[in-house]
Parts: sequence; C-alpha cells; structure tokens
Amino acid sequence: MRRWWFFILGGLVTFFVAAFVLWPQTFDPVVEPSAEPPPQFQSVEVRATGNQQGLTLTGVVKEPGGKPIADAEVFLAASSQPSLTALRCGVCSEWLLSCHAHETARSVASLLETRRGELSPALTTRSDAEGKFRFEQLAGTSFTVWGRAGGFGDGVKERAAPGDPVELFLPLPRSLRGRLRGEAGQPVAGTVRVTSRRLARVVETTTDAEGTFTLEGLGEGPFAVSGTSPGLLPALEDEAEAGPDPVVLTLASPRRLEVRVLANGKPIDAMLSLQGDHLTRQLEVKAGFRGIDELYPDEVMISAVAGELSTVPRRVALTNALTQVTLSLERGGTIAATVLDDSEQPVVAPTLELLTRGHERVTTRKAQTGELVIFGPLGVGEYQLRATAAGYQPVSEPVQVKPA
Repeated sequence: MRRWWFFILGGLVTFFVAAFVLWPQTFDPVVEPSAEPPPQFQSVEVRATGNQQGLTLTGVVKEPGGKPIADAEVFLAASSQPSLTALRCGVCSEWLLSCHAHETARSVASLLETRRGELSPALTTRSDAEGKFRFEQLAGTSFTVWGRAGGFGDGVKERAAPGDPVELFLPLPRSLRGRLRGEAGQPVAGTVRVTSRRLARVVETTTDAEGTFTLEGLGEGPFAVSGTSPGLLPALEDEAEAGPDPVVLTLASPRRLEVRVLANGKPIDAMLSLQGDHLTRQLEVKAGFRGIDELYPDEVMISAVAGELSTVPRRVALTNALTQVTLSLERGGTIAATVLDDSEQPVVAPTLELLTRGHERVTTRKAQTGELVIFGPLGVGEYQLRATAAGYQPVSEPVQVKPA
C-alpha cells in the first residue's frame, strides 16, 4: 500500500487527500441514485382538535377596483402545506421552477402531468352577497388563502393570519400564448401545462397542428410553462409572462449513448458512471455493452470500473442521435479524503467534488462530519478535489492518481 497525503489550508477550511492504490484489495463503486427521491406532498391539518382552542380567519373577496365579489370559491391551506412552488432543486438548491437544467424540465413535466404538487385546499367555502368569507376552528398561525370566480383569474393571499381581516383580490383574467417547435424549428403538436409561480394550480391545453396554443383565464404570474410531445424530450420556460409576446418552447429529440467496455481488448462486465448537468447515473454493463436512451443533447462525463480496474473520466458530447464510445479498463487508484477546519477539527456536513484536471465534474459526495470519503477506483491521471461547507471558504487541491 502506498499513500500520498496532502494538507492544505485555504481561507477557513482544510482537507486531507490521499491518492493511493490498494492491490489486491478493491472497493465496490458507490451507486448514487439517478435522481432525487420523489417529493412528498402530505396534507397539513388545519382543524383544531381535542383541547385546542380554534381560531377564526375572516376576509372579503374583491375585484381589482375594490368591489366585493359574491359567491366566489375560497380555499384555505396551511402555509406549511408542501406544493410545487415551494420545492427546491436537490442539486443546485434553486427553486425547482427556476432551475434551468434539462433534467429539471423532465422532472417538472412529470409532476405537472400527474398533478403532483398542486396546492390542495384543506378547507373550502364561498363568499356571501357582500363578498365576505369565514373559516372557523383553525389550528395554526399562518395560512394560504386563494379564490376563484367566473370572469376573474385566481387570486392568492399568502401568510394570512387569524384575527387579521384578509382582502383577497382576484385579478382580471390573463391569457398566455405560444408554440412548440422541434430542434430544426419545425412545428410540434403536443401538450402544454402551466402553473403560476405564486399559486400551484395546473392548467392544461393541447396545441393545434402548427404547434400553437393559447391559455385563457389565468391568474397572477409569472408562470412556469412545460411542453411535452410523444417522441421528444420535455421543455420548460420558467419565467413566462401573460401578454402579447408568445412563449416558444424547443423540444429536443432524445439522444442514445452506446458504451462498450473492454479489458485487455475483451468485453467485460462493469459499472458505468454517467455524470452531467443535474444528471447522475450508475449503470450495470453486461458483456461489455450498455445502451442509454432518452438523454438530452448535453455533454456528459463517463467512466467505468470493474473490480480493481477503471478508466479515466471522459467527456462526451451528445450531439448526434446516436453516440458510440469505447472505454478501456486499466489498473488505477483510489482517492480518500476527509474535511477539517483550520483547527484540524472535522467540518460539519461538507461536500466533496471530484473534478478532472480541466475542472469538469466527475462526481459529488455529501459527506458526514469526519467521514473518510472514498473515490474510486479511478483511472490514472491528474484530478482536482474541491471541498465546500456552510460557513467556510471553498478549497481545492490537486491530486494525482498513480498505478501500483
């Protein structure tokens, strides 16, 4: 066993890195999930129970000019009720509907299609002849209240508190129009689903033969617009506004990647790693071959391991409908790292990123406090290891993996 230990101090954070080779001992590759776990949208109870003293929330539904609206539907949910507009991307921590990654467009399309993440009302009532409404026996201190009436768009009041009269204004209805197209600019017929960034309610329509669509009666924007069509990959526009300017969504054709993995010129079973923008997959390779479908036209990093054999990560551009790559396995090494602060104490919940020499991301690991993180087996070559943690300056360290 040979070890090369590096110690660095940069800003407020320090980490140790060891690039070493273990033979004949091997490490099983860490299988990372291909996507974040699906979000959960369990309902939050708003009714007082048992010995709880119930609270009352009152308000009035109004037109934009202030005139009361009678017989409007009024809905109430706890402010803590999970919905699509409150989700954050599990990779970049941006609001999910603001994330520009292609993989996010795929995730959002799935949520909208199944209507998962729509804001579900816990209670419903109607306004009286004077536009007034009332919710009683409530448990909680903050609620989301929204309303709906013919001739108006949906209006919403966030963080409404019992005891404070709520003025719920319904806006004049808005319309949004646009079109779907393919990569070559040709019209695409498909389905368009829209949700307001303020109120998670899904509105759906289909395009005509020319790929154009119009949605009427929308409430307050901005809007997230998702376009889908059979045989094409979903597209997402996250900041669409109602009005005369059309929304144009380009739906990409799916790419296929075929990978052949060899050792000493012969096919071999292996574990294939696929890394891209918000994309992480660990896939089994049988008899030296693996095909991956439904990929966006992005660049990805691929590498493979089989026991003590590995390949150097390789960047692949998925420009064409079919991309074929051959990887040759060789004996490589393993990197071990732990993250310490400038007092040589373990840093809480750090993140380690393994990068190529050209700073292309190979993989990311969220470590526990004091954990010794193992990367590998890895192909022989030069890498960068970057450590980040809340409250600290990020730090990078060059690491060289050498053969035995």
